[in-house]
Amino acid sequence: MRKKILVTGSSGMVGGYLKKELSETNTDIWYANRANSGPAGLSDFYNQIVAFRPYAVIHLGAETNVDLCEKDPSLAYRSNVLLTSWISRACEAVNAKMVYVSSSSVFGKDEKFLYDELNSPHPVSVYAASKLKGEEAICTLCFKNFVIVRAGWMIGGGKEIDKKFVGSLIRQIKAGHSEIQAVSDKWGSITHAADLARLLVWSLSDEGFGLYHYACTGVVSRHSMAETVIEAFAATNRPSLRSLTSAHFPLAAPRPFSDAIESVRSSELPALLQPREWKSVLLNYVRELA
Repeated sequence: MRKKILVTGSSGMVGGYLKKELSETNTDIWYANRANSGPAGLSDFYNQIVAFRPYAVIHLGAETNVDLCEKDPSLAYRSNVLLTSWISRACEAVNAKMVYVSSSSVFGKDEKFLYDELNSPHPVSVYAASKLKGEEAICTLCFKNFVIVRAGWMIGGGKEIDKKFVGSLIRQIKAGHSEIQAVSDKWGSITHAADLARLLVWSLSDEGFGLYHYACTGVVSRHSMAETVIEAFAATNRPSLRSLTSAHFPLAAPRPFSDAIESVRSSELPALLQPREWKSVLLNYVRELA
């Protein structure tokens, strides 16, 4: 009998890669649209999941606009905590594995430079707090059968989907901007969405359980990422790069000094899923789009 998989949030950056990975598996997939976050909509979604009886749920769906979450905490709660809680309840009801993509931004308040799975989260923004509350809901409601993956600064998606930092840089360079500005006083790790999709599919196996950090090796700033993006273009197209502090870009939500992550569990992963070095990953991705 073919296993059933439910995927939420499949229209985003990771979703495209995940669809490709899952198309090569012997499974029936339900790609769910965004659920109505009101009580009736969440209850109805719960009933649909129970009726579908999936083997596993891969929960990508979230409100990821950090500044919007800061301005509207109730939206962050409904999208990132309440929805996750209802899905977790449904997974527990049908004994399905819950696979959840969280964020490295759950760290930062204690101003360490690098965090692993043994460090306690201390978020500095509403968005990060809501993702952590989503994790806690999973650990409480379906504690016997879950995978939580904390990813770093996401790259990938391609020309049409990539609206994040790298995609914006590439559009600026192609538009002929003579100068690129980038922040040099905030640090993190990058995760390629394609690598994450492969990890999520692997996590459906019996080998995957519990909490994982998943990002490329090495710690980066937006400035070092911008240097690498510019490096990938021909010399004649290269703009100058100006280093600025985060104070030059005031935002609604605070950002941590560092939310860079590493994993104490990397040795448990198969060879094809071992974290890769950040610069080579970023260079290869940019050259695909250059």
